[in-house]
Amino acid sequence: MKDTIQRIENECRQHMGLSLASTEWLIETVKQQLAVIEENKRQEEIAVNQFKQVQQDIKRLSGESSRYKKALQQVIKNLQFVITAAKNELESENS
Repeated sequence: MKDTIQRIENECRQHMGLSLASTEWLIETVKQQLAVIEENKRQEEIAVNQFKQVQQDIKRLSGESSRYKKALQQVIKNLQFVITAAKNELESENS
């Protein structure tokens, strides 16, 4: 980054005919913009990583939800069988 700034500074002085104060102001502005760009890139990387993590979590939780749903359905079937067996037993005792 220092090489880029130095190159811009030299070009400003040689080719643009800017005063030293104008060149220094332009260099400071460029430095600030580069810092903002770098921070934006860093924030973007963080956001992308968080998004990927959330996608993985959703996929994992969806799988877990599906397994729990299947297990609950099996428990319900088992309970229905037990209730039916108990009713049949009670009916046979009452007959």
